[in-house]
Amino acid sequence: KIALLRVSGMIVPPFSGRLIKTIEHVAKDDDVKGVLLSIDSPGGLVSDSHQIYHRLKELREKHKKPIVVSMGSIAASGGYY
Repeated sequence: KIALLRVSGMIVPPFSGRLIKTIEHVAKDDDVKGVLLSIDSPGGLVSDSHQIYHRLKELREKHKKPIVVSMGSIAASGGYY
């Protein structure tokens, strides 16, 4: 399986919390072999963007799941980060 994670709109609670929980779920699922991260976001809160980045980095390095990023019409600030 390939997990599709969509980041669209502002990176603020409660969206960021749901995305982090989804990332954690993907990390535990041995059937998921990689992630497609679809971004269409102008950014949001620095702390939330940093937490998402940290979880994605851990997913890639610790859980050995490759991540491919697709940037939509907007991938600015925290969306680019």
